[in-house]
Amino acid sequence: MEDIRKISLDRYKEQMIESVESAKREMEKGVENVKSGIRERPFESVAIAAGAGLLLGAAVAFIGGRVIKKPSKM
Repeated sequence: MEDIRKISLDRYKEQMIESVESAKREMEKGVENVKSGIRERPFESVAIAAGAGLLLGAAVAFIGGRVIKKPSKM
């Protein structure tokens, strides 16, 4: 890896653009893999999404119930 002080701003900009484009390509590959998995197994995908939603909802309700304190009766 080069010393950052020796890299010109133009070269640094090029390296950043290359890094962002590479990350974008990898992200697009990942999205395509997920889409193909959903196409191959639609019912399992819906079941997983529903289960994740239930767990997230239960977690939010549990945490919300602990954060919002009910007034105590005196």
